[in-house]
Amino acid sequence: MADPSGARCVVNRDYRTVGTSEGWSNYQASTGWHVSREHFERLRGAGVVTDGGYFFSDREAPWHSAANRKAYQQKIAKLLEPWVKAKP
Repeated sequence: MADPSGARCVVNRDYRTVGTSEGWSNYQASTGWHVSREHFERLRGAGVVTDGGYFFSDREAPWHSAANRKAYQQKIAKLLEPWVKAKP
């Protein structure tokens, strides 16, 4: 979900903000889970996410195999790099 600046909110398969399991998500209020346009473009360019922002297709779902799970974990690590680097 992109905002006017091109930043994207990280959501789960139910289009809820990561960490939300029920109800509606307020994407604008969930700024802690926004990814800048620049970071999204780096992720896309590296093949971490698709143009649509997906980490995997149904065929590559992490619950299908250990290899898919490992690939997904590596993608999530790339996603989290800005937060890890910012940690004091």
